[in-house]
Parts: sequence; structure tokens; C-alpha cells
Amino acid sequence: MFLYTQQAIIANTCISRDKYGQDYFTLRSTYFQGRPPKSVNLHIRRFKVSTIPYNDSVEFEKWVRERWIEKDDLLEVYQQTGRLPSQLDQGILDTAAKLHSILEVLRMFAVLGYVDQYIFTIFGVKDKT
Repeated sequence: MFLYTQQAIIANTCISRDKYGQDYFTLRSTYFQGRPPKSVNLHIRRFKVSTIPYNDSVEFEKWVRERWIEKDDLLEVYQQTGRLPSQLDQGILDTAAKLHSILEVLRMFAVLGYVDQYIFTIFGVKDKT
């Protein structure tokens, strides 16, 4: 059983309020066409699973809706200030994430290929003849 679950809120610098980042920044545009977002801002929260009322559908819906409203409030702060607020005393962590080479992208897809082969080996399609 999981002890924690996480919520990640992602805000992109050049996406307006009525647009979606996935419509602009794809793997192709970011890695192969050289058009990555100028910055990506993350707000990550951790919740104890034991505090989430997942056994009561009415309470669970209320809990999810409250998280959704909090997410909207955080994104509104981001639209006004250009930063997602920090809940830590340490403040905000700024760091750069860049590729060292294009081979890093290929490695990412290689892992998916290995997983696919592993699953096929275990649960492979049997010959119907």
C-alpha cells in the first residue's frame, strides 16, 4: 500500500491563461526543433494517503475539488507574479535543466523499448494455431 501520493502543478512562462502547454511544447518541438519552454515551474505537494477520504465518494469528491481550487489559486498567483509560491522556509529553488547531448533523448526511448520487450516476453501473444 502506498503511504503518500503527490500532486504536481506545472506552469510554463509563455502560456497564456486560456492555452495549454501540451499544445505548444511537445517532445518534437522541444528536442528536435529546438523550441523548449523558457522555463517550467513546478509546485509539488505530498499527501498522506491515510488523510484522503477515498472510501467515501462524497467526501473524496469534495477533497479532490478543494485540491483543484487550490491549484487554480496557485496558477492565478503564477499569472500575477511569474512564480509559484513556496511552502518551504527555504524559499524557491531555481535551477537549469538542459540536455548534455541528443543521446539523452534516445536513452529515454530506449528504456521504453526495454520495458515493452519485457512485458511482451512475459505476457506475449500466443499463437492461436
